[in-house]
Amino acid sequence: MILLTPKNDEELSMMWEATCKDVDAATQQAIAYLAMTGSKFKSATVLSNYKSPLAWRQATDRIVNNFNL
Repeated sequence: MILLTPKNDEELSMMWEATCKDVDAATQQAIAYLAMTGSKFKSATVLSNYKSPLAWRQATDRIVNNFNL
């Protein structure tokens, strides 16, 4: 699961289930989405399943969009 957090508090965050083979691939996909959206989102968080299909936990450190991705 990838969660994109917007810069503006009034905007909605985006979350979707990524179909990647591992956490590294999901991290690269999150970096690509941050780069494609420009300055709309301030960070991305990669989540992985935890004990059940409905439980998720943070898999990597939060990826901050500092325009140097």
